[in-house]
Amino acid sequence: MSKSKVILVIPAYNEEGSILKTYKTIESYNKKEKDKIDVIVINDGSKDRTKDILIENNIPHINLISNLGIGGAVQTGYKYALDNDYDIAIQFDGDGQHDVNYVKDLITPIEEKKANMVKIYYYQIDIGPYEEMLDKNEMENPDEDTIKDVNDIASDGMS
Repeated sequence: MSKSKVILVIPAYNEEGSILKTYKTIESYNKKEKDKIDVIVINDGSKDRTKDILIENNIPHINLISNLGIGGAVQTGYKYALDNDYDIAIQFDGDGQHDVNYVKDLITPIEEKKANMVKIYYYQIDIGPYEEMLDKNEMENPDEDTIKDVNDIASDGMS
């Protein structure tokens, strides 16, 4: 598969019913594949037992001290990936709806230099230059206060 350092960024808010199964599915995938995929769960201020499950099962995670929403959680995960020298970061849902077997399809166009961003939605794969795939709202840069807040919260919540 890959020589790239790959991580799945899993935002999780109140996923006590699914996060362990999702993680075990990724572990099973890693056992049968030559190239392993790392995982970081971003616990987005869950009010259920998500944090306890992550700790009890030694699942790599960051605990955010308050709920930032999907955007803040994913941004925290991408910052973690960048700070830890990952080549490819993939957003992966914590509720089990994503299939880890599609990871190869996501990273192949990047490794073959056919794209620098790949997005799958409704069983369709888009590949291409990052700038062409972003919609108008995604292209707007967050303000410096937002970036600082996310960085501060991620730093305070590292486990």
